[in-house]
Amino acid sequence: MTEKDQAIEKLLATLQDGVNTLTNSETYQKYLKTMAHFPSYSARNCLLIFTQCPHATLVAGYKTWKRVFHRQVREGEKGIRILAPYTYKVSKTIGFNQIEERRTGYRSICVFDISQTDGADLPALPKAEPLCGGCTLLKESIPILEKLTGFTIVPAPLKEGQMGECWFGDHRIYYNENLEEKHIFKTLLHESTHALLHDFSNRSKLTSFDRTLEMQADLREIEAESVSFVVCQALGIDTSSYSFNYIASYKQNHEFLQESLQRIARTSQLLLQALKPELFALSSYPSKTQLQNTL
Repeated sequence: MTEKDQAIEKLLATLQDGVNTLTNSETYQKYLKTMAHFPSYSARNCLLIFTQCPHATLVAGYKTWKRVFHRQVREGEKGIRILAPYTYKVSKTIGFNQIEERRTGYRSICVFDISQTDGADLPALPKAEPLCGGCTLLKESIPILEKLTGFTIVPAPLKEGQMGECWFGDHRIYYNENLEEKHIFKTLLHESTHALLHDFSNRSKLTSFDRTLEMQADLREIEAESVSFVVCQALGIDTSSYSFNYIASYKQNHEFLQESLQRIARTSQLLLQALKPELFALSSYPSKTQLQNTL
């Protein structure tokens, strides 16, 4: 392992330690325990919730809000109608035997979003605040990243809290035009990682891990932000205040998988080679095609 490879491994270890420290904290564990009390809903009920209350985030029944979360649904709030299963018995005669058959039916019930309630605050994760300040690497990085990924990079008036988007259909990367330069640079690395690693359109070349990633958006976000962190840190830009919290928000049900760590390291190497070839260019670093063929 070369000195620069060791440096990337060290940055990955720093990332894991930082995120693990956050997720092992008392605040984070309290958050997870609270979230575990929220009921889960079927795809059909999720659609019903969305069509009636598109801004819904945390949904529970009237008694659950009061008994478990110590919050009161406000007077006059209109409930969100979903379908709740229940069982009932039906008597049947088969030959000379009378048997009871258990069946499942559905009834309409009301649930409410947290925005319709008042009361005790729920524990929250530390918020990943956007990075501030300028970045001398930003302007020169855009054409480099465009050439490397094959995606056109453009600013866009994205909604508040949305930093960037990677659109595979038209090969475009969008970034929020209201961000400061340092965060734009970090975002472009994040979205470029999606462009490099998360295009699943060529079905014949998908590995078993690709298929896992295709079904797990959380894992894709962990990979993209991890690469962004490693590259930024290697270039002297500290994004830990944002990246640790961001990754922790997606890591509730996942560990850092060994396959992902390998992909993160190789993609970080590729980006560093492209952005700073005088510092990071090594013959062992993969091209985009080699990267996609070997992962």
